[in-house]
Amino acid sequence: MTKEKIQNILLILIKIFFVGLLLQFFLQTFVGFGLWRNWPIWSLVWMWKEIIILILFILVCYRTRTHKIWKILLEKLDIKRFVILTLFFGVLGILNGLAITQTWLSATIISLRYSITWFVIFLIFSVVSWEFIDQKVAMERWWSKIIWWLLWGSLFWWAVVFFVPRLLEFAWYNQYNYEWDMGIAPPAAYYSQYNQWYVRNQFLFERPISWGFFLVAFWPLFFVLAIKRRWWKAFVFWWWLYWLAIISTFSRAAWIAWIVQTWILLLIEYRKDIKKAFIYWWIPIVLIFWWVAYIGRDQIIHRQFSNTWHLVNLKLAIEKIQDHTRFGEWPGTAWPASHHLGENKEYNPENQFLQIWIEYGIFGFIAWMILYIWFMWIGWIALRKSFLEKETKQQKYLGYVLFSLSLGIFGLGICWLVLHSFVDRMIVYPFMAMFGLVYGQYKKILA
Repeated sequence: MTKEKIQNILLILIKIFFVGLLLQFFLQTFVGFGLWRNWPIWSLVWMWKEIIILILFILVCYRTRTHKIWKILLEKLDIKRFVILTLFFGVLGILNGLAITQTWLSATIISLRYSITWFVIFLIFSVVSWEFIDQKVAMERWWSKIIWWLLWGSLFWWAVVFFVPRLLEFAWYNQYNYEWDMGIAPPAAYYSQYNQWYVRNQFLFERPISWGFFLVAFWPLFFVLAIKRRWWKAFVFWWWLYWLAIISTFSRAAWIAWIVQTWILLLIEYRKDIKKAFIYWWIPIVLIFWWVAYIGRDQIIHRQFSNTWHLVNLKLAIEKIQDHTRFGEWPGTAWPASHHLGENKEYNPENQFLQIWIEYGIFGFIAWMILYIWFMWIGWIALRKSFLEKETKQQKYLGYVLFSLSLGIFGLGICWLVLHSFVDRMIVYPFMAMFGLVYGQYKKILA
């Protein structure tokens, strides 16, 4: 089989991977509560995305082994230390679970699945991009167009939920359920105060915060590809359309992350004319968010149920870390792996960074943080290089795109301070896959 045919097959597989993840929750609702098909076989069907990852992993292993290029890949992709640290984190988690905290191996594996999978996805898609995908394909532009349709679709969905939520019963959502849980149909509408006040936009995702975090993750990428240096009317239109999608989630964490990302993008893109950028863009954005937050302060900001839940669990997380600082409590004790331990054993620390510390101790936390910071570091280096005159147009373009993804994961990190945005597969899988595809292309063009 020629390399071109392999590339075409892989592109189809990758596109199925991206689009399928967007539809998974919607389709699960249809199958589970429309067709009432909850047979054990469906658990395997819903693992289709992991099967695609496994296929790509086997392809990468086969290619590197038969062509003996694994050393070249580690050097050219500059991922040798990243691979070593990822393996170290995985081995540390297993040893911690088996030898120190004496955790069941199954619980440790489930825990690592949520904590390390996104590193593995990045590595797999980086190698696939480097070895098989042509630079002219530009998967990031294809994805930008998908986001374009998602923005329109989400606003239409929000209008339906706002005016006639009963229409979603045809898609087997339930307008009388307020919080989705296992065994019941997901709610047609989420509200800013549990079951009243403002209707929140969750779109195709499980919850409004998931849709908000997805928008935060890909906002810098969309800005670079669809907004930056466009005709001013198009600039204004797409800017405010994205803003409306973000604000309709009524997710405070997503709002803050998006504002910080926007501030950074303005500083970088309009650094030579920063005064106008602040007057015409930054100040209006802040004022509008402040106005919305002030008008709806009792229904948006002062959410007693949500605020109390965050504070109680955060306090408990700090107490757990103080009691088990060095080695952690044990893998699987914190969200979301704790939900597999049995009823009344689940625990959500409401902070993804503290979750890692609780499960793996200080050493696992340090290793995980280094891996996380690395994603932002490579973007920053790529951005700095894109300013150099000796860089080619394509190098500058991919460097800026790579930086946008680093800014995306930085925004998610802000959300992690109060929630767990990177255990949602509809967010983490496509984001890290796109990160890997762009990183592979960027390193290829530098080679």
